[in-house]
Amino acid sequence: MNHSHKFIASFTIGSLAGLMLGAVLWRTSAGGLKMPQETGSLLADGASNHTMTKAKDLKSPADPQSPPSKSDRIAQAKEAFLGLGKLGSSNWSSITGGPAFTKAMMGLSGFTSSDYAALFAELSAGGLRDEAMVSPLIAWATIDAKAALEFAMADKELQTKGKVLAMILHELAKTDVAAARVVLDKLEGRDKAQCEMGIVAALFETDRPAAVRLAEEFGDSNTSSKLYQNWAEEDLAAATASFGHGHPGQEEIAWELARTVLAKNPAGYKAWVDSLQGTVASAAHARVVLSLIETDAASGARALERILKEYPNADKFIRDRGIAPSVVNQWWKSGQPQEIAAWASSLTGEVQAQAVGDVAKAWTSKNSVEASVWIKSLPIGNARDAAVTHLINAIREEFPADAMEWAQSISNPEEQAKALKSIKPPTANN
Repeated sequence: MNHSHKFIASFTIGSLAGLMLGAVLWRTSAGGLKMPQETGSLLADGASNHTMTKAKDLKSPADPQSPPSKSDRIAQAKEAFLGLGKLGSSNWSSITGGPAFTKAMMGLSGFTSSDYAALFAELSAGGLRDEAMVSPLIAWATIDAKAALEFAMADKELQTKGKVLAMILHELAKTDVAAARVVLDKLEGRDKAQCEMGIVAALFETDRPAAVRLAEEFGDSNTSSKLYQNWAEEDLAAATASFGHGHPGQEEIAWELARTVLAKNPAGYKAWVDSLQGTVASAAHARVVLSLIETDAASGARALERILKEYPNADKFIRDRGIAPSVVNQWWKSGQPQEIAAWASSLTGEVQAQAVGDVAKAWTSKNSVEASVWIKSLPIGNARDAAVTHLINAIREEFPADAMEWAQSISNPEEQAKALKSIKPPTANN
C-alpha cells in the first residue's frame, strides 16, 4: 500500500465507511470487469471482516458466445439488487461477502453511465432504499460522478445520507473540485462536513498543500492535523516546510505534526519549532515535554515552566492536553513531593490550578498531614481551592470536623457549597 492509500485508509475510511459496511467498489469499463480498488482506497471495505474476493477468482456471468442484450443485463441487475434489498440490513457485512452480492456487482461489468441511469430508474421504481443501492451508486460515480450525484441529490432518501454524497463528491473532486464545492452550498450540518472531508481527501491524492489549505478554509482543524500527520509520514520535509511559517489557531496541527518530527528528525526539531509563531510554536514545544518526562521528569517540568513564561497564551492548550498532570504523575515516582509541590505552585493560570490539584491528590493519598501543611501555605485562589478539595476527599470520612473547617476556607462559593455538602456533619458519626 503506498502512502497515498495509507492516508485514505487511516483517515477517510474511518470517517466514511460506516454506511458502506461491506460495500465493494467495482471499477467498470467498456472493456469489461477490472480489479476492485485495493484495500487502501477510499471506498474499500475498511470495516468488513470478510476476505475480499479477487477479480481473477470470479467468472463472468455472461456467456461469451451468447451475451445478453443491454436491456436484459439491466433487468438482471435490477432483479439482483432488489433481491439483495429484500435480505435486509441487520447483517449487511455478511451479505456483501456472499455470492449473491458478488454476482450482482459483476453484472455491472461494462455498464455505461446511461446503463446505470436506466438501472437506477428501475431500482427507484422498485422501492430500493437501503444499503443495496449504495454499492452500484458509488460504482456509477467512478465513471460519471456528475450523473450519479444528480441522481443522489434528486432522491430525497439518499440526499440525507451525507456519507454516500461524500463518496460521490470524492469521485467528482478528483476531476472537478470546483463542481464538487458547488454542491456544498446545498448541504448543511453533518452532511456538509462529511462531504467537505470527501473533497479534501480527493484533493490530497494529487495536491497535498492544496488539500491542507482547503481543510483549513473549511475550518476543520481535526482533518488538517490528520492530513499533516499522514503527509509527514510520507514526506516529512515537505510537510514541515508547508507549516513552517505558523498557522494561527492551528495548535492541534502543530501538536500532531511535532510528534512525527520528534520521532523522525529529532536533530532538526528545534530549527523547525523556531520557525513557528505564537501559540502554534508553544503547542509544538509542549510535545517535547511529554518526550522529556519519559526519561527525566524534572527536565520536562522545567521545560513546561519555560513554555508558560514565553507563551502565556499557551495556558489553555496545555491544560486541555493534561500535560501538567502527566509531569506530576511521572515525577511523583521519584519521591520528591516538596520539590514537585514547589514547582506546581510556581506555575500560573489554569495550568497552575491543575498541577497543584494533582500534587495535592497524590500527596494527600500518601500523607495527608504533610500535604495539609503545604496546602495551608498556598495563597487564596483557584489553585488552593483545588488542593483543598482533594484534601477534603482524603480526610472527610475519618476527620469530618477538620474537613468542614477546610471546606469553609475554599474561596469559590460554589465549590465551597459543593464541598460542604459532601461532608457528613461530625454529629452524624456519633
